[in-house]
Amino acid sequence: MKKIILLFTILMTGTSVFAQKNNVERELDKRSKIKIENTVYKYDRTLEILQDSTNDEARWVMKRREHSNLELATDRSTFFRSVFTAERIKELKGNRVYIKLLLDDKGNILEFKFFLYKALDITINDLHTLAKALKKTKLFKTRHDTGAEEGGEIWVLPLVFDEL
Repeated sequence: MKKIILLFTILMTGTSVFAQKNNVERELDKRSKIKIENTVYKYDRTLEILQDSTNDEARWVMKRREHSNLELATDRSTFFRSVFTAERIKELKGNRVYIKLLLDDKGNILEFKFFLYKALDITINDLHTLAKALKKTKLFKTRHDTGAEEGGEIWVLPLVFDEL
C-alpha cells in the first residue's frame, strides 16, 4: 500500500510539473518564433522571455544609472487597465508579467522584453496587444535638473493582475 501511495505521489508531482507549462509555450508548440501582424516575436524557453526579434542585445548592456532622468507620466495600473478588459483581468488573476524596457533619454520606449515565469495563463495575443499599447503610449516623461547622464535607461514594470 505504501508503494502505491508513493507511486501515486510521484505521478501526480510529475503531472503537476508538466502542467506548469505556460500558454505561450503551448501556443508556440516547440517553435521559438511566431509572427503576429508585422512583428516577429522570439521566445527563450530557458529564461521564459518573449521579445521582438529585432531587439538588439548590445543596446541592453548599459551601466546602471545613479540618477534617473525619467519618471512615469501615467499611472501604470491605469495604463494596464486600458489595455486589458475587466473580464480578461479577472481571468488573469494570479499571473505576473515583468516588462523590461529600454528607454531613450526622452522616455521613448526603444525595446522591451516580457518575462513570463509567473504568467501561466497569458497568451501571445495578450502580449502582442500589450506590445502595441507600449509602442503608442507615452508612459515616461523627462525630469529636469536631475543631474542625470544622457543616454538610455532600463526600467522594469511589473504587471500584477491581482493589483488591477
